[in-house]
Amino acid sequence: MNDPINKVLNLGIGVCLTAKEACEKAISDMMRCKDRSLTGAGRIVDELIRKGEEGRRDIRKAVFDGVDRLASMAGLATKKDIEQLERKFNVTREGA
Repeated sequence: MNDPINKVLNLGIGVCLTAKEACEKAISDMMRCKDRSLTGAGRIVDELIRKGEEGRRDIRKAVFDGVDRLASMAGLATKKDIEQLERKFNVTREGA
């Protein structure tokens, strides 16, 4: 279970299951609101959209953080590492 790839996969599955449960709750809430005005339902939809946008940002950050950790564990060079090497190379080349 310490395998980083399995951890990332489990993270993704956990996120999906959490999203599914949240959708089921939201649909249930909307069904209870069916007797209310359309304005109330519109507010629920707006709230769902807002939460979806927040969730998308959170998932994106979690995925990128996970990929960064995996790259680091694998010893892969990051964009920052390459930029530092380019600067060192340019300084060395200019000094030669």
